[in-house]
Amino acid sequence: MRDILERVNAGEIVVIDDFVPAHVQDQIEHQMNDPSFPWTASASSIGWFNPWQKDYTKNTPSVYDTPQMCNGDLQDITSLLISPDYFEGHELVRTKANLKYPYEHFVDHSVPHSDGFGFGVVGLYYVNESDGDTVFFNEKVQHPDDDYVTPTIRQRIAPKKGTMVFFHKGLLHAAGNPSKYARRIVINFNFAPNKFTFVNQICDSPHGTRKLSDHLLGVYKLLEGDGASQEVCDAGLFHSIYGTEIYKHKTLTSRDIVRSIIGDEAENLAHMFCELKLPRERSIYEIGDPKIRSQLLDIHEANEIEQEDDHMGLNYEWFFPTIFAWEMLDFPQSMLSGVVYIKVPKIGYPGNIVFENPNKNILDNCWDFAATEQQTYRNVKYDPEPGKIILFPSWCMHQVESNDSNEWRISLSFNSQIDYNN
Repeated sequence: MRDILERVNAGEIVVIDDFVPAHVQDQIEHQMNDPSFPWTASASSIGWFNPWQKDYTKNTPSVYDTPQMCNGDLQDITSLLISPDYFEGHELVRTKANLKYPYEHFVDHSVPHSDGFGFGVVGLYYVNESDGDTVFFNEKVQHPDDDYVTPTIRQRIAPKKGTMVFFHKGLLHAAGNPSKYARRIVINFNFAPNKFTFVNQICDSPHGTRKLSDHLLGVYKLLEGDGASQEVCDAGLFHSIYGTEIYKHKTLTSRDIVRSIIGDEAENLAHMFCELKLPRERSIYEIGDPKIRSQLLDIHEANEIEQEDDHMGLNYEWFFPTIFAWEMLDFPQSMLSGVVYIKVPKIGYPGNIVFENPNKNILDNCWDFAATEQQTYRNVKYDPEPGKIILFPSWCMHQVESNDSNEWRISLSFNSQIDYNN
């Protein structure tokens, strides 16, 4: 089945004749043609996904989706045709049968549509000999905003009993009505990638020395190993899918796609993480909800730990590009903090680290000394130098000035706590 999956993901429409033995084909056809088979009337087999689909019917009045019959309760028949785990890393998420009758006016095909957004595999099984081609188009719809005003026909496949057709979930297609036969029956199978397969398929952009998918799966495993809830693990798996302040690449913009894979709560956590301002710890501690604050902190810590072996052994979050500055801050719930300078621009002003006197307010209000006097300084600055390490108490307010050179200033910052052993 891997061969079929690879061909579909590469854009091929895969046609397999006699997908099941002849006696199984006959059994399915007999059962679905039986007068007792529970068909349900349906005005349409699709929904209006895009404005262009409505315009399509207006511009071509003879082409529209004709009334049909449907059935979504096909467990017994499905078991004869295909296994729910037919494709590795995918799940069978929907099975539906469609019955079309001849229409009083000739209709070449219904409105072009996809079987949803995102990624996955669709299987069409033709139950009986009929006419009314399935028409495939060149265009794909993988995002709700995708817009194709005039889809162009790519291929026609005539219904043939026992034939299965596999194609990409987002590929536009449309069904025709029979004109020479009394009935046209097909069964539609929708396979969706599980969350791990999905991440492996689409998160192939570089992330340090690896692919983004490697990092995301690593974060998931760390959270799972630490006993985090399923929602937190899933949010960690997608924690940078929309891009972050550090990792700018937006793999996806549609939140609906992610919600359909990991659910609302996990998607909301992932989206919140992507929106965090730097430094992330400060942004997390400013969140009012203690549960969300704790969940995001777990993801943040797993994100940092997972990257320790990448980027020269340093954490990606702390590599600062040109023109980057922090406002005055401290690090709550830590005791000792520090910074190590890895690379410092040789030309231009690289920006200092500035520490504020904890008694500054007293000095400003009670003493009439110039700020330049050594014994009553308000702030103290340290020049960055390659290899220099600066240690300071985490409660000490400090900031980093903007790097005004044209080169990278690279530093590694860290916070630590005391681990008490009983």
